[in-house]
Amino acid sequence: MLFFVETVRGWLVKLTEGCPDKETRYCWHKSDGGIDVTRAVSFYTSSAADSDQDDRYNEFSRLCSEIRIMGGTTATSAGVNIGDMKLVGHWDCPITMDLEDIL
Repeated sequence: MLFFVETVRGWLVKLTEGCPDKETRYCWHKSDGGIDVTRAVSFYTSSAADSDQDDRYNEFSRLCSEIRIMGGTTATSAGVNIGDMKLVGHWDCPITMDLEDIL
């Protein structure tokens, strides 16, 4: 999971590094001017402490959340109920192999 998060963070910084608008440029630290990519891309797994899980979920579910991309396990995405979520992607096959559940 951490590999996915770090890859996405690095990709966003590289993709937006020449952008003059600080509102759309990602950077490693907010002090660099721009969106702090360590806050914008996070992860939610059962191995995280309960307080971290709660903090991340509560922040991600807010309409004005700093977290724009959340990495998680299959079980995480199955239990998420957030109204303005635009996309859920699965990297690998879901837990069930029932084709009706995938489609």
